[in-house]
Amino acid sequence: MEKRLIYNSGHIYDLQNANDRDDVNFYRSIVKRYGGPVLELACGTGVLSIPIAKDGYDVTGLDLSNDMLLQARNKAEGVSNLQFLNGNMSDFSIGKKFKTIFAAFNSVCHLHSYHEIKGMINCVKKHLSNDGIFVFDCFIPDFNILSRDKNKRYPVFEGNGLSITETNEYDPIEQVNHIKWYHEYGNQKWIEDLDMRMFYPQETQNYLISNGMTIIEKYGNHQFGEFGRQNRLQIYICKKS
Repeated sequence: MEKRLIYNSGHIYDLQNANDRDDVNFYRSIVKRYGGPVLELACGTGVLSIPIAKDGYDVTGLDLSNDMLLQARNKAEGVSNLQFLNGNMSDFSIGKKFKTIFAAFNSVCHLHSYHEIKGMINCVKKHLSNDGIFVFDCFIPDFNILSRDKNKRYPVFEGNGLSITETNEYDPIEQVNHIKWYHEYGNQKWIEDLDMRMFYPQETQNYLISNGMTIIEKYGNHQFGEFGRQNRLQIYICKKS
């Protein structure tokens, strides 16, 4: 089966993700509370950046994939207070301060090393205004998923003519879940590798605190629910220490 790079098609990404996101209203509410200008890291196809810009805020979206940015720019045509930039979330320099910076939808799980994590936090601090906040979410590792049979496929998505199944093999030393996504779309079939770093809540909070951030709020879902073991997400709102 053909192998393709992950995030090689903004169109395929939107078929899977654009219409089933419970985080849009959450991040719109966050920006309404804390204000702009706004920077979204790993913005993808603009699923969040575009509605926030349409709310009237100046928004910059940063992403490493030009394919995703092409889709984002096409969708955002005519939205004048929104720009998309190509860049790495762990090493960027925009030359502007932001009131709200966020990284949504488990994007931080693409940062595998401490060097990358520290780089992102340092870049965020450099670009935050004095009263600015940084928000991000990622899932809490699920041992039922991490301990799956590596030879068995599990369903990921079915709809819009697209079918995705996956296998995964967890490396407990590196804390990386090595995932293979098997796509079927029309007469096309291909595989994409998706390697996701697992962050445990105590570890995540220590990374933030030891790199000069103060956690001011924690949530367990996108409905501003209490952070706790019953939730599948860890969401942090932080400021510079």
